[in-house]
Amino acid sequence: MTTGRRRRKASGIPWEHLEMSVMLNSPTQIALTFCDHLDGKVKSTRKIGDPTSPVRKLIAEVEKRTQVPAALMETGKMFGDIIQMNA
Repeated sequence: MTTGRRRRKASGIPWEHLEMSVMLNSPTQIALTFCDHLDGKVKSTRKIGDPTSPVRKLIAEVEKRTQVPAALMETGKMFGDIIQMNA
């Protein structure tokens, strides 16, 4: 069955672009999207303890490279599929 909607796609993080964006915009928090594409085990999870090892490694790498905390993690396509990391 087709719905006519485009599939959600994600690719790797362009680290140089992320670092430049952080330098230019000075964010106080970062929201990570498409975490369910990195590891399907986190799909639609909504609890802070649910991130798997690959997702935790990504969070650590983003925070290390940007020196900005990852505050939100999106785990699916539904509105509520978001984990607030500092809760």
